[in-house]
Amino acid sequence: MVNGLFADAATRLGLRCRYITDDFLSIEDERGTVIRMSGVYNDLDSFASGIICGDKDLSRRVLDDAGLSIPRGESFPATESSQAAAFALALGAPCVTKPARFTSSSTGVSVRLTTPAEILKGFRRSALYCERVLVEEYVECDDYRLLVYEGQCLSVLRRERPCVTGDGYTSIAALIRRANASRITSDNWSLGDPQLMPLKADARARACLASQQLSLASVPDRGCRIELSRLANYSVGATYRECLAVTHPSIIDAAERAAEAAGVTLAGIDIIAPDISKPAHAVNEINTTPSTELHYFVSNREDCADPFAVILRRLIERRRSSGAHARDDGERQPETAPDRLAPTAHRPSRLKATVPTG
Repeated sequence: MVNGLFADAATRLGLRCRYITDDFLSIEDERGTVIRMSGVYNDLDSFASGIICGDKDLSRRVLDDAGLSIPRGESFPATESSQAAAFALALGAPCVTKPARFTSSSTGVSVRLTTPAEILKGFRRSALYCERVLVEEYVECDDYRLLVYEGQCLSVLRRERPCVTGDGYTSIAALIRRANASRITSDNWSLGDPQLMPLKADARARACLASQQLSLASVPDRGCRIELSRLANYSVGATYRECLAVTHPSIIDAAERAAEAAGVTLAGIDIIAPDISKPAHAVNEINTTPSTELHYFVSNREDCADPFAVILRRLIERRRSSGAHARDDGERQPETAPDRLAPTAHRPSRLKATVPTG
């Protein structure tokens, strides 16, 4: 999907898209390669910046040294669950446990833990994925993903937790099936539709419902919004809304400073805030190789920017201003690799707005 969106932006800018394999795209102009990519992986960032962002201990230190607001937290070896639980309880607030290094998409993360049993269970779950576990204060706020390229914020997404909304006569299980009828695993989903992942009715969803004194068989009142996960992540069916126009300047500044502190060219900055239009916030994480396609899957499509076009324009402008010359590599490369057709691009103009279920 990322390749397709970038290819569409490149075509509109008059650039050539050469698919070396089905999954590896080279975008080129008359001077040669502009950018190469395979999904979220590309030429833009260094190995060192990936290490900083992949190591939550290290990235917390970098953000703290830059004077940015971060949640209270500390990491512990996987063998020190008792010490970690004591620290979590001393916070005097719910906590989050997460693997300290090299995971993504909320893998091994547990949130809103309050009791010793919950904290120990969350710690042990995180320890399955890493030899160190980060314990942080859980801040009850909305989740946002800010996309920053070369020090400028291009998009602000509100990540809305997976939910269904009651109609007064349908069970939660049936509401989930109805919502999934428009999502990617549905027979009705077609190429170009937003790639929203299906809502889940698994053990973690049932636990989330139980915390609300509900079950999959419950019939919520009309207009009642029911959360299915405590996580606001793409992998569990979160939806998105573009909020750049209403984001407070201090939050945009914090995201841009975070990217600069970690030395990241294309960064996904996770921020938690009670109200994105006001200054209060905390920087939760910083990511390289962010899921840039999510910035095209918003419910308010009319407010969506076109970050891929911005990135490509800047790359072209830099090449031209630096006087870069075309590579002397013999005959020009064909527009597609020999015997290979370019995969169909996912065109933003065809993306249908999918209204969140809450």
